[in-house]
Amino acid sequence: MALIIGAAITSLILDISGLEPTSPATSYYVPAQELIKYWSSITFSSLLASSVASIAGAVLLATQKSVYTSGVMIALALVPSAALTGIGMVDGDFALAGAAAVRFLLDVLLVLVFSIPVFAWVKSYYHRRETTAE
Repeated sequence: MALIIGAAITSLILDISGLEPTSPATSYYVPAQELIKYWSSITFSSLLASSVASIAGAVLLATQKSVYTSGVMIALALVPSAALTGIGMVDGDFALAGAAAVRFLLDVLLVLVFSIPVFAWVKSYYHRRETTAE
């Protein structure tokens, strides 16, 4: 929620300064807005990227590897669509906001779906208790 609100505030500041984050402009990173289309739509490649990022983040977190890396992997799946939700709401582009919100919720679901089995496997594999016969 904080990410969506932060994106909305940033979008308001850009609007006030005369810049519109969702309009095609030659001064932006991608003039054709390909990244907006990618992170606000549901395609096989986008779901695959979110799934792989979710698995990688969960494995790194569960095996207590670099926490910074796992956060990046999970954020890869969540941040862009959440940010576009806030941007779309501020710009009045409710179709974009809705599509990005659906994508965000799907990405959250993917993180949960792929993280739970990873954590369950790590718990059963690394935290086995030795039983001794008395």
